[in-house]
Amino acid sequence: MKDYKEAQLRKHLPDAVHFYSEGLKQKITDMKLKATLHCNRAHVHLQLKNYASAISDSLECLKLEPQNMKALYRLIKAANALEKWKVAIQYSEKALKIEPQNAAILKEREFAENGLIKKHEQLIKQKEQQRIEKEQPKKVVQLLKSKNIKIGTVEFQSAQFDQIAKETGKSDLGGLQIDAETQTIFFNAIFIYDQFRQTDFVQQFSEEDTIEEHLVELLEQFPFGNPEDNKKYTLNNVKVFYWDQKSKTSIRDRFVEVNPKSKLIQVLNQEQYYLPSNFMPIFHVVAKDAPIIKDFY
Repeated sequence: MKDYKEAQLRKHLPDAVHFYSEGLKQKITDMKLKATLHCNRAHVHLQLKNYASAISDSLECLKLEPQNMKALYRLIKAANALEKWKVAIQYSEKALKIEPQNAAILKEREFAENGLIKKHEQLIKQKEQQRIEKEQPKKVVQLLKSKNIKIGTVEFQSAQFDQIAKETGKSDLGGLQIDAETQTIFFNAIFIYDQFRQTDFVQQFSEEDTIEEHLVELLEQFPFGNPEDNKKYTLNNVKVFYWDQKSKTSIRDRFVEVNPKSKLIQVLNQEQYYLPSNFMPIFHVVAKDAPIIKDFY
């Protein structure tokens, strides 16, 4: 029955706002009446969770009656609902000068103070996280250099892969992740099938994994060409290459063949190899008898 009555009361709250508003539109010479109308409308707004309007009406009332405890309480309550902790504390202090032992105001002030402390703690955490994120690329570059991995230019860009990188790690590091204990690097790697102009994406490619460990899984369900071409894309019938970035100033691109049994770190350590600047290793996979294979020699 109580819930029903509250529901019925809430149903009429918008009407109450309307009638108080109509009253305030009138030419009012009685300032006490005007203050009451604002204070009462603030109360209704508070019940409707129109917190900004509740604050506005409370302030209008306090202009006319600075010591109106109801207006002060409603303002503080609405400010806390909006997490305007400093506003709530400011007006709590004003209210407590009038009624130092007011339990409701003391409770709201404590709530605001706790909220302000939590906000301050969150800001400290955010700043620390921003500091870590700002420093992380430098630390990653230092770690790569310590592992004899050279950084080059961007080779391949894809909005889809960038989104995956963002979801799996730091987007500005190509989703690269580092095991804090072992300092092992896990990359997001791209395999390009130039014959079909298609790509595959491998997440969590450890520097200690071999190329063939991931390639064999990708080729098991090769989906890109016609059935005859797909049969040619088996581990024993493909060659793997990476682009020699030094050839970008040459007339013709040069590619370096990779032994699929090599660990990723072994490839990354090769003299000709430069890790793309988006930190995603890229490999080109071509069937040995594909017409396009001549472009890789």
